Amino acid sequence: MTSVAEVPQGRAVVRRSTKLLIGALLAGLLFFVLWNPLSPAKVHRFSGAIMGTTYHVTLVNAPRNLSLDAVEQETMERLQAVDALMSTYKPDSEVSGFNRTEPGRWYTVTEDTAQVVDIALKVSELSNGAFDVTVGPLVELWGFGAGGTAQRVPSADAINAARARVGHSAIQLRPVPPGLRKMQPVEIDLSAIAKGYAVDQVADHLEARGITNYLVEVGGELRSAGSNPDGHVWEIGIEAPSLLHSGAVQVIGLGAAAVATSGDYRNYFEQNGQRYSHTIDPRTGTPVQHRLASVTVVHPSAAWADALATAINVLGPEEGFELAQSMKLAVYLLIQTDAGFEQRSTSGFARYLIN
Repeated sequence: MTSVAEVPQGRAVVRRSTKLLIGALLAGLLFFVLWNPLSPAKVHRFSGAIMGTTYHVTLVNAPRNLSLDAVEQETMERLQAVDALMSTYKPDSEVSGFNRTEPGRWYTVTEDTAQVVDIALKVSELSNGAFDVTVGPLVELWGFGAGGTAQRVPSADAINAARARVGHSAIQLRPVPPGLRKMQPVEIDLSAIAKGYAVDQVADHLEARGITNYLVEVGGELRSAGSNPDGHVWEIGIEAPSLLHSGAVQVIGLGAAAVATSGDYRNYFEQNGQRYSHTIDPRTGTPVQHRLASVTVVHPSAAWADALATAINVLGPEEGFELAQSMKLAVYLLIQTDAGFEQRSTSGFARYLIN
């Protein structure tokens, strides 16, 4: 669960919470908010719980005639709206309703759900299926789902049976009126993109209200704009992917941008001396075997950053880096080696680096 703690020099540290599984840290982000108590900047912070995790919002020098109580209420309403549409835990959500429909029938959805599914399908195509919102049966089979099944290596027959119920190509999207249709008996889970979309919804609303300096974070995905309380860019620390050591291995500066991190080093099980990651490759039906520890993506959209970080994490250090380079993405990789961690970043990431 995300927590906030005060540290020396007046820095507030926000530790990243779960990305796919509640209660499991998949990758670390430390969000350093520089704050000088003597600064004349007017700072307003508020937080709460949503989508099985928490959210934090920091506003700097909001318009004087703006009701901050109203902004807090509007923020919660937008987050609740996304959760109500896309939660797999709410039986009356649009996602749950679509998952219950029979193949071949169109299911009407809101523009919000249609937009998220559209991004998901595009990232699926770009990654050749490494990102797939229908991967749920495989996640459950390997014991990493919310169902709490035992973590063990399943049989080849069981993997093949689960793979038969996985495939983003079975999902069709209708723009007008917005609707979804499945051509095979698959189900969708938008948890790898919905939090990023929720961040975008809040950020867009803040800008519509005339707020130009803010930091919004939901479950570890964030988006910022303008300046922090000290008048500088927002500083984001990428945490060392280790259970034994904490601290930032790299600090980046954000103006108007979103950032998401995905990793697999905290959630796994071992059987017969073999390590099995929670990150399942939908193309093979098995956990990834590469040594990519974490992926950080900077993008104008938190929803896109969220989905792309997951896709690159599945693809691995070579194939994922190639995708990032071909799309001219700002991406930072931490790759596990026998001697520690190797850092690799695309040329587009250099602009965000802070020495």
